[in-house]
Amino acid sequence: VLYMNRSFEEVIEIAKTICDNPDVELWRQYRAKFLSSISLDPKTQAEEKHNKLQQLLTDIEKLIGHEGSESDYQLQLLECEICNEFGKSFLFYKEDSESAKEYFERALSLNRSPVIANRKGEAIAHGFLGDVWQQKAKLAESDIDWEKCMVNAVDSYKNNLDISRETGQDAGILRMTSMLGNIELLFAAKDETEQARNISINNARSYYEESSIVAVRTKQSIGFMFSIIGLIKIELFADTFGEGLELILNEAIEQKFITDEVFESIEKFITESTLTLGANNTELVNSLQRLK
Repeated sequence: VLYMNRSFEEVIEIAKTICDNPDVELWRQYRAKFLSSISLDPKTQAEEKHNKLQQLLTDIEKLIGHEGSESDYQLQLLECEICNEFGKSFLFYKEDSESAKEYFERALSLNRSPVIANRKGEAIAHGFLGDVWQQKAKLAESDIDWEKCMVNAVDSYKNNLDISRETGQDAGILRMTSMLGNIELLFAAKDETEQARNISINNARSYYEESSIVAVRTKQSIGFMFSIIGLIKIELFADTFGEGLELILNEAIEQKFITDEVFESIEKFITESTLTLGANNTELVNSLQRLK
């Protein structure tokens, strides 16, 4: 709970207390070490975090199969979580997408195993594999390679989205719909025919509308920012002011959950847009002003 609430210093202190207590079960000690490791500051302690995760994974690999059924299960479950976190460290800190892919695929396989059968862990691995493919797309040397990577990213994100919808994981739905909406907009910019472009735009609109609806329902201000900026991009791109966007804006206004920081980010996006504001887009800006 403390970790979810971002009380990282408290997590580290409590984890130390657990690890120093010889009466605590071994698997609980290792879970405490894991939570302590992922609570380290990613900006200033990234190397320490990476090394601790590596050591934890090595230690747990040696313990699995020797600690009895319940402890063994808990250690295998922890192995899945460490693989996902270690993959994140490779992807975002080491910028090593190939190693990251290896650990996310390992996490995916472990979470799918009959012993673990962890749908949430499986969804997380799928989502980060999507991030890996997007990273590879940035390094692609041809449009064909770029498209292949992005199609793989879409498949991975859709796999996460399917599981998130199935299990009611709003955070997963929010992130995946925003990622998929953004990719569809990238496709739209490259589509060579009006028909293909319209399909991509409609797909993007559908994803971002779902994301914004979930954000409003759960009052997630940051999630709302990403989804509403996506919808605004669509309206600017198509030079329209969609009915769906207006309904979502009105709902957000009624809920009164948008922070000043988020509104400023949305407002900044509109201000910095290089597109000329027509009558429809003026209406859009007026609606945004009512969010305050």
